[in-house]
Amino acid sequence: MNAEATGKKLTPEQVAAVTMKALRRGRNMAFPGQTKAMPAMLRIAPGTLRRVVAGL
Repeated sequence: MNAEATGKKLTPEQVAAVTMKALRRGRNMAFPGQTKAMPAMLRIAPGTLRRVVAGL
């Protein structure tokens, strides 16, 4: 899907750390890296976020 993407990628260890932190805090979702802003963007500008994600 995004194997040819050239942007910054997180290591498995970074993703695991974010996931474990979310679990410790009792959250049912974890947003590593640049996805941190997604929940707020979905509330503020869902159409814009959809277009940005669709363009990836």
